[in-house]
Amino acid sequence: IATTGAIALDGWQVVPTPNLADHWPPQRLQSRSKASRAALPSTAERLRAVRATFTVTNTADNGPGSLRAAVQAANSSPGPDLIDFNIPGPGPHQISLTSNILSIGEAVVIDGYTQPGAMMNTLPVGSNAVIQIQVVALNLAGGLFELAFHSGSTIRGLSIIQRDGGPGIEINISANDHIIEGNYLGVVADGTAVIGSSQAGVVINNFSSNNRIGTDGDGINDYGERNVIAGNDDCCGTQPFNANIQIFNGSNNN
Repeated sequence: IATTGAIALDGWQVVPTPNLADHWPPQRLQSRSKASRAALPSTAERLRAVRATFTVTNTADNGPGSLRAAVQAANSSPGPDLIDFNIPGPGPHQISLTSNILSIGEAVVIDGYTQPGAMMNTLPVGSNAVIQIQVVALNLAGGLFELAFHSGSTIRGLSIIQRDGGPGIEINISANDHIIEGNYLGVVADGTAVIGSSQAGVVINNFSSNNRIGTDGDGINDYGERNVIAGNDDCCGTQPFNANIQIFNGSNNN
């Protein structure tokens, strides 16, 4: 199942009419009930529960202060953690990954809005979000961020582009209760260009359920929770620049 076109998701407005055999033309979208997904803790509630914080202080692919080092530290730290950002100098800052994807195996909040100068969207239509962290994968296979075999992570406030080998974010293999909110997926950090990922902006796969992409619609910070997702391809090249979210293989109630 794939959604099509450039969309600002609120998490509930639309779902695709399933048509796995015929990707083109895009299928007309239909409404979806909120009752199909169980309520998740808000990001604020998850932040209050963190046990450790790991701060990204540079744009290096690896080594002390890098995003990769923070992810590795969070993976080794029991319980929910926070990865925040404090990179010196004017943004946006681009983190180019060249050695491997970022595989997340423990509950963590990765919060790009902690970078100085960043701001969540406040507009009911469009986006005035200020994204200060852009993460780009170069010649790497797989989801740029891969969330697998765990529950309860949040990714927010990032521009994410995986041009060469996979989706921007892959929620895979019994990965449940994750939140993807307030990101630019396939869109550069300053919002001026759509580059897209080589596969969908977000893929939910292999019995991964109850994940939220966008806002929870509770009336609290809903505009800021919306993602802007555009320009992403599907896995097989049959739906270029239009496969923004794909859900596969027994993944339900997302």
